[in-house]
Amino acid sequence: MAGTNLIKEVVIRFKVENSWIDNNSLAGSDIGMVKWDGSKWIQIETAQMKKDDKYTYFESKTDTFSVFAITGSKTEAVATTAATPQGDNSDSG
Repeated sequence: MAGTNLIKEVVIRFKVENSWIDNNSLAGSDIGMVKWDGSKWIQIETAQMKKDDKYTYFESKTDTFSVFAITGSKTEAVATTAATPQGDNSDSG
């Protein structure tokens, strides 16, 4: 009986309609695949392969079988500001 411990790598190919990506204000880089490990979702390596008039095509790689879900998640840039060191304004003499 073959178990998942014998799997080295599996490539999962899937496609997403461009209209869905556009209607949700997402980019191809926002699409990914996750797998359920029994207690939480884990992001797996996903790459956009090509795009035509109707679909964007992706590949994900995994080393185990599980329950999988395709996700669309917009990552927003977080603005950061550098802290300005505050000097000691007290008179020391």
